[in-house]
Amino acid sequence: MPTCEVRNVILGVVAMLFAHPASAVVIGNADTNKLDYMWLATDPAFSYSNAFGSIAFDSDFRSVGQIYGRRGSSGFSASGVLIDDDWVLTAAHVTDGASSLKFWLDKGGTNFSRSSAMLANGIYTHPNWTGSLASGHDIGLFRLSAPAPCYSAGTCETAELNTTALDPSLKPLVVEIGFGRTGTGSGGATKFDGLKRGGTNILDAFYANGLNNILLADFDSGSGLDNYFGSSTPTVMEAIIAPGDSGGGLFTADGLLLGITSFIWGLDGKANSDFGDTAGWSNVATYGSWIACVIANNANCNASGTALLGAGNLLAVKEVRIAEPGSLALLGLALAGLLASRRRR
Repeated sequence: MPTCEVRNVILGVVAMLFAHPASAVVIGNADTNKLDYMWLATDPAFSYSNAFGSIAFDSDFRSVGQIYGRRGSSGFSASGVLIDDDWVLTAAHVTDGASSLKFWLDKGGTNFSRSSAMLANGIYTHPNWTGSLASGHDIGLFRLSAPAPCYSAGTCETAELNTTALDPSLKPLVVEIGFGRTGTGSGGATKFDGLKRGGTNILDAFYANGLNNILLADFDSGSGLDNYFGSSTPTVMEAIIAPGDSGGGLFTADGLLLGITSFIWGLDGKANSDFGDTAGWSNVATYGSWIACVIANNANCNASGTALLGAGNLLAVKEVRIAEPGSLALLGLALAGLLASRRRR
């Protein structure tokens, strides 16, 4: 994180009762070195402990890379997760309508023409994606034009997908990894430098749409005024998503890929990933059959994982704008009723 105050990591941006596609990591605890958030995502030697617990780098975090894409005349920045030597899992609002995608597996930066780019050759969006973040299905895939050289060289990893049902009521510690905007919990996401960061949170709940396909966590400051679920005590390296983190990974503390970054919801009326905002991730376990079908067939597959060769697009999907490096002017999608609970004061 670029600022001196390490109060929270942000990976997504949302206004009150509105959700926006997510971007970067914003940092949280004042007793934590701001560089720790970069080291958690990139340094195999990194480990950290304080009064709230312990966390360490996991080799699967090296599966998260940076995306630069084009949609029409506009470019955008996002994140993605290598899940096979030539397949990247990301958000549907990243793949939907994209004319081209570049992917890097490194520490990042803002030079989107650097030579290590890998190009997409085949882009797939989940057939149930309609542009509604509240409905979910915000998950997509693209195949690289060649296997990632870093994988065969042993300098990057493929993520292992979580395949079993997860109960958020168990309040597991999770790790968010992405390339989005950064800042502090008190000030929100204020800067884009394109660097890779990670942070921790406690998984709190499913979004209440009856599908269990969206995982939620709030950004705790230690104050009850910023707490929507569970305890208000922040984790060892409390963080939340922000613009640019879209398509990045949510992991267990030991490296299983749980979710793909979808949105941040600003319940305080500010679309800036500050304390009290709630993040949403597509639940990877829900989409295992579809992911396996696309990888096996290089084809459109229905939601249950059956290939529909030559069927073309299964749905005419609604375009959703992705947070771009220089802008937070995102398309707001109403999420009234996202949570049954209201902010406690």
